[in-house]
Parts: sequence; structure tokens; C-alpha cells
Amino acid sequence: KRIQVTSTTKDISIVTRINMHKYAIDSFKKHPLFGLGPSQSTIQEEFSRIEKEKNKEQWHLHSIYLDTLSDFGLIGLLLFLLIIFLVIKNLFIVYNQYYSAFVLALIFAWSAILIGDYVDTVLADPFLSSLYFWFTGFALSKREEKD
Repeated sequence: KRIQVTSTTKDISIVTRINMHKYAIDSFKKHPLFGLGPSQSTIQEEFSRIEKEKNKEQWHLHSIYLDTLSDFGLIGLLLFLLIIFLVIKNLFIVYNQYYSAFVLALIFAWSAILIGDYVDTVLADPFLSSLYFWFTGFALSKREEKD
């Protein structure tokens, strides 16, 4: 049933996300370098005017990239992307060195979460993001060389 009524003008979930994307771009244009500040984008008066799903309080902009861009500006987004790039790069280096299935699984897990985080902010969840970083730390830790 949901597929039959899905459209960019009638499905409130899609409309909400599109409106939040527009709002994030507008707030970035107003504060491009450092953004509005941590968790400030969702308490602005303009944010309260966005048409949202009924009875759902929104505490993020449904995109980790736009949320970071709006809250921390271009500098914050670049730092976030640099950290993610270095994590992925080091996972590939370790995988090419040891051919570990665990490291390969983490590469796919990071890829999935980073793609999905364009339409949601899964990494904003402290429990989930800590698991990702803990497991990545285990995968990237130095291995003992056996003689």
C-alpha cells in the first residue's frame, strides 16, 4: 500500500526529508564555515516551520552529511569526511596485508552505513557508532608477528 501512495508530493516522510535537505542547504549558505553550532540546526525557528510527520519530533536532519554541514559548516564536514576516508583507507591497507574476513566485513559495513547515512543519521546513535569505531579499532590494531 505504501508503494502505491509514495510520491515526492504526497508521502509525508519523503516531503519531510526533502524539506530538511532544503533547510540544511539554506543554513549552510548562511553559516558556511563553522555552521550553526552543535545541535543548533534543529532548534532554529526556521526548522520549526518545516512540514514534518505528525507526532514525530525531529532531532536531526535525516542525513549525517547535511546534519554535520549545517551544525559544523564546511570545516566540520571536511574533518568528518577526512576521518572516514582515513578509516576506510586503513581498512583496505590491513585487508590487503592480512586478507582478513573480519576486515572485509568492516569495509562492507562502513560502506553500507555511509550510503544509508545520506537519508538518515545512523552514526549519530552513540551505541551504534561506538560499535563501529570499536570494531574498526580492533581490526586496525597491530598484529603480533610470529617467528
